[in-house]
Amino acid sequence: MAAISLILTLAALQALGWRKEWGRMVWLALMVFAATWITEEIARSYKVQILTIVLFVLGVAQLILLRAAIRREPGLAEAIVSVRGPLVV
Repeated sequence: MAAISLILTLAALQALGWRKEWGRMVWLALMVFAATWITEEIARSYKVQILTIVLFVLGVAQLILLRAAIRREPGLAEAIVSVRGPLVV
């Protein structure tokens, strides 16, 4: 799931032309990848789930980028709502 969200985020940043943010997201993607390799050892040694922390940081970063994108591109919010469709309860 994290890989899909990272791919979509990187594609969106590239489409928006946000090079600086794209580079930061690549760095974060590498951190997620690295965390999957070391998470078990750190959890055993320090009783901390490092992957959970890294995924939390990834989610927060994506929300910050989405908020910035909506501020810079006002029509983006309407596009997101129209793709999502009506709310069905």
